[in-house]
Amino acid sequence: MREIKFRAWHTINKQMAPSSCSWGGNVVLRLEPYTFIAMPSDAVVLMQYTGLKDKNGKDIYEGDIIQVNGAHKYEIFYEPAQFYGKNNYTQGIEATSDCEVIGNKFQNPELLQSK
Repeated sequence: MREIKFRAWHTINKQMAPSSCSWGGNVVLRLEPYTFIAMPSDAVVLMQYTGLKDKNGKDIYEGDIIQVNGAHKYEIFYEPAQFYGKNNYTQGIEATSDCEVIGNKFQNPELLQSK
């Protein structure tokens, strides 16, 4: 069974919160080990952990941008019961030991731009 966890992008402060949970219409963000804040759910974008890790052992979340074999870049998406990578050319990749998280769509949108 895979671990269920989330992270959240705070749309106002432009900050990634490493863990979060939803509670009563608000999202509770953990900004530091002992610092929590509650935000309205429309002020954050929740991203679910895929249960997969990249070649460096880093957790892969929705919205992450991964690079496969040092070449192709994919954004990770979630659809019911499956996670998949998608770029302008290919979709439906599988995570392999050759993939590496190189950023995410909020902090590194330039990584998804075509050359």
